[in-house]
This record gives sequence, C-alpha cells and structure tokens, in this order.
Amino acid sequence: MLTLYHDPVSTHSWKVRLVLAEKGLPYEEVVFDVRHARDHKAPVYLAIHPYGKVPAIVEDGFAIYDSTTINEYLEERYPEVPLLPPDPRERARLRMLEDFRDNHFHSDFFPLLRQLRDTPPGKRDASVVESAKAAVFEDMARLEAAAEGREYLCGGFSIADAAFIPNFAYLEQWHIAIPESYPRVHAWWERCKARPSYTAAYGL
Repeated sequence: MLTLYHDPVSTHSWKVRLVLAEKGLPYEEVVFDVRHARDHKAPVYLAIHPYGKVPAIVEDGFAIYDSTTINEYLEERYPEVPLLPPDPRERARLRMLEDFRDNHFHSDFFPLLRQLRDTPPGKRDASVVESAKAAVFEDMARLEAAAEGREYLCGGFSIADAAFIPNFAYLEQWHIAIPESYPRVHAWWERCKARPSYTAAYGL
C-alpha cells in the first residue's frame, strides 16, 4: 500500500494526487497543514523527507520525495495506465515542459500564492499581483505553442498536464482568466477539468 504525505492545497502534492487518480491507485494519506502547523518538520517525517516538504510517498518502507520524482516512480512502477509518451524524443519534450513548470512557470506563479492565498485581503500588494500575473501570462505562450495539434500538452494526458493543472485551478479560483490570445491553452484547460481525476484530486 502506498502512503501519501501531503497538504491538500499544495500544488506539488496535488500533481501527485492527479497521477494517483489517473492510475486508479489506492493509497493511505497523512495530511499536513504546511502553512500553519509544523508537523512536516517533525523528526519522524524528516526521516522520510529530509527537507521537511510535501509531498512524499512511502511504499513497503521505501520513501520517495519530490513530486516530479514521485510521478516518474509511479509511472515506472505502475505502467498499466501510461502517462509518458512511448517515443524517447517526446519523453524528453515532456520532461523539458515539466522542468519549465517546476522552475519557471511555478516560480512566476508563486507570488500569486503568497498574495492571494496566504495574505489577508487588506494586506495584499496589488503591484506584486499584477507583476506576477503578467509573468504567468507571458509563460503561457510556451503552453500555447506546446498544445498546437495536440489534445493535451504531449498528445495524450500525461504527467506534464498533471504538473500544470494545480496552478490553473488556483487561477480559476481567483477569477484570473486565461487570455483570449491563448485559445489552445483555454481548450486544454477545459479538457483537463472534465477528467475524473480532476475532481478526485481537487485540493481547493
């Protein structure tokens, strides 16, 4: 049995839940409130994840952390519902997209989390919000190009789609619309929301 250590509102936890849902894998869960509690910094959890972050999974005593590493593990361990394309170049393309999400798109998105999720309305900095929105909108150009001629970012639904979905769910919750200049991104997002895994993994 898999055990998932996560915070429901964590985007990185969410992308792992999406993959678990797509593959139909049962799991036990240990839920943390990373923003308000300190349970994820307790020694018992640091033995699982030495950086004290979420998510992490444990299977048969084997611990894995980092959401991207976890999803790659789940794909290799449970390949029956494939979430990586078979072609090596397409796999490389997928991994570059996921790297873009983790190290660029999410970095530009992060100030929105801090301002719109974690800061009371009266204390928010509107200039930070507008700057972050502009950066995120600019980043969407790469997704618009990636979706050309494809139903999802890499053809069939993949772990690349799972990586971006939590960010877009937050944007929707905050009523930040996808710009009209990105029709493929809008269509991709509507398809993602229609999948059963979206409802099963939802964290807001």
